[in-house]
Amino acid sequence: MDTKVNKKSKTELELDIKIPWEEVASDFEKYFTKYSKSITMQGFRKGKIPKSLIEKRYGPAIELEFIKENFWTFFTKAMEETKIKPINQPQITDMDFKKGESVSVSFQIQVLPEWELPDYKKSFTVEKPHYKITKKDIDHSISEIRKNQAKKEEIKTSAKMGDHLTAQIQKLDKDGKSIDKPQETVIVIGEQIFTGEIADTLIGIKTGETRTIVVSDPANKENEVRFNVTPSKIEKQILPELNDEFAKTVDPKLNNVKELNDFIKAELEKSWENEVEKAVTENTADYFIEELKELELPSDMVEDYLEKLFEDEKQRNPQIKDSEKAKYKTDMRNDAINIIKWVLVKNKIIENEKLDTTDEEVAKEIEKILSEIKDEKQKEMYGQYYNSKEFKSNLKNQLTEKKLMTHLKEFTKYKKKSIDKKNTSGSKK
Repeated sequence: MDTKVNKKSKTELELDIKIPWEEVASDFEKYFTKYSKSITMQGFRKGKIPKSLIEKRYGPAIELEFIKENFWTFFTKAMEETKIKPINQPQITDMDFKKGESVSVSFQIQVLPEWELPDYKKSFTVEKPHYKITKKDIDHSISEIRKNQAKKEEIKTSAKMGDHLTAQIQKLDKDGKSIDKPQETVIVIGEQIFTGEIADTLIGIKTGETRTIVVSDPANKENEVRFNVTPSKIEKQILPELNDEFAKTVDPKLNNVKELNDFIKAELEKSWENEVEKAVTENTADYFIEELKELELPSDMVEDYLEKLFEDEKQRNPQIKDSEKAKYKTDMRNDAINIIKWVLVKNKIIENEKLDTTDEEVAKEIEKILSEIKDEKQKEMYGQYYNSKEFKSNLKNQLTEKKLMTHLKEFTKYKKKSIDKKNTSGSKK
């Protein structure tokens, strides 16, 4: 078989294959005999029609069907000979075959262009967020815990900062007329959007009284929306006292408020470390994606991934309609391209550095997880889930990803980026 490769673009190839008659003659005769047995013709018994008559009447159709049935054999052989790895289904562009002559088939495929990893082992720099947990952070966390454990008591007096309002909310148009149906909700004065001027408006409101609040659209400060708020019930929070007993409600192992502060600080630091790890991973991905900005991806590869993303989105949000697919794909295209590039980078490094995770390593990790469960019934229950195919696959990916990031950190230099909790954009240092 002779295969000629024509490069149409960086990601598209056209292959012309030519197979001498001698290489297909035997297979064609077998196919012709098989096909002939299915033909019926007036005046002849089935299977007894003269070969010459079948060739005259059905020859071109048989030749076409033979090509279709054997195309994948030809295609696979061409891929093996050329070492080409297509990323999509081949599209046949031309066929030419007559009994006794060479078989000629042309088809187009898409391929991933040859590309090289950036020379990351010479070191590369990424930003690393930096923030020191403060007493204010600890106090805020403890305050939130107290609020979650707080009791509520209905009051008949006017509302104050921190009170909970069970209220009817009614949206108004520009002329102050009611639109939409009123909805009941719970408002905490001083929290979420009910701060600043809105909180000032609601302080002093009484049950059955109606006041109008003005909410600004964050995307457009000039676009204001008005709502009437009418409380049907006002409740005050009764916070638990911050003492040693309260500390024990947070964790029975804690003996006093000092230990509670230390515990909360450790939890916040652990949480922040996880955020830092996530940010470093994202910034590392951004480095490689930027280095590969000139890499052109096959359109079918991107399109297939966008299809997957859309189907995943439909699973999460059943209300999304197929008519929204085109806009979704347009909005997500750049993100999809970046994700694919990062996956390509990870896979190549994992392959080059032999970082893949073995089944033995997965089993060992599951054993470690289960060893931390003391209750035997729970251990048996969780053991069935942890040993499921899906969990093992996800765990294997997680362990491999961890190996990858550990490897990349050997060559990473960090540029500290101090974070101001009041201004999440931070300030570079």
